[in-house]
Amino acid sequence: MNHLRRTLPLRHAPLVGEALDSWLEFLAARLSCHFEDVLRAMSLPTNDPVLTHAVPPRWTVLTTAEELASIAAVSGIAEDGLAAMTLQRFDGHALVIHSEHRRVERQVLWGRSGSRFCPACLADSAGRWQLTWRLGWSFACTRHQTLLADYCPHCRTTPRLRAHPRRQTPRPGLCASSAPGERRGPRCHHPLTDTPVTGLQAEGDAVRTQRLIDGLLAAPHERVHWPLYGPEGAP
Repeated sequence: MNHLRRTLPLRHAPLVGEALDSWLEFLAARLSCHFEDVLRAMSLPTNDPVLTHAVPPRWTVLTTAEELASIAAVSGIAEDGLAAMTLQRFDGHALVIHSEHRRVERQVLWGRSGSRFCPACLADSAGRWQLTWRLGWSFACTRHQTLLADYCPHCRTTPRLRAHPRRQTPRPGLCASSAPGERRGPRCHHPLTDTPVTGLQAEGDAVRTQRLIDGLLAAPHERVHWPLYGPEGAP
């Protein structure tokens, strides 16, 4: 029953466009507690085998009604805002979600695992991750006009292939993948804000193309009126 749930001692709103798991990790960091403590407070599973596999946590892909109600009751964030922090809102046009298992189909519509990232955005936001960086359609940062980075330069691992280790306190902005040569235990903790990236021509073709794609992904049901599609446009 939601009215009996204890709320968090500190509340922080998610950033615009932030991924759900990024926000939960940020809360754990601010509370100086293990990641599993926040998951448990939100009534999210802490013993799900998926948490150790090379796929995002299920609730990052698609949250159930019960999970949304629980997180909203504890955090004070509206359920529709929480749902928008998952990949569910891109289902069917940017990726395809296997709803029963709550996972992204990697072979369809550029589905992928892990996340690209913009080091400058991580620096600006104190290490918080944008949801769209997980999409195969996202390749550039239109704000800083650079290509997104694909992997940590120290451990050479794609970030966010797995959930953050449950029994560790997150350190936003640092690589949470296993340290080189380690499968479990020590984390890499290389500052991802230091990752070198390729700059793009200011307002060049690549930047304008990414803006166009971002707009289409944000409003998939609007008709596109390009000369290619004739006067009626196309969805």
